[in-house]
Amino acid sequence: MAKQKAIIMKSGDDVATALEALSAGEIIHLILGETPVDIVLTQEIPFGHKFALHGIGCGEEVLKYGLPIGLSLI
Repeated sequence: MAKQKAIIMKSGDDVATALEALSAGEIIHLILGETPVDIVLTQEIPFGHKFALHGIGCGEEVLKYGLPIGLSLI
């Protein structure tokens, strides 16, 4: 079994957290709810940082732990 490289804290979250430094272009395998998905990273993600699991519009709330943690600036 492959080592887990990122974690989603709660189903429905908008972001995952990197469990190690991740490289641009790397494919991250995750489970969203009960659905396996592959996320292709567009930039490097340092250990402990978050990355979006889908498009989040500018000004929209970003969910982690099922709760808003801020607003998207992009």
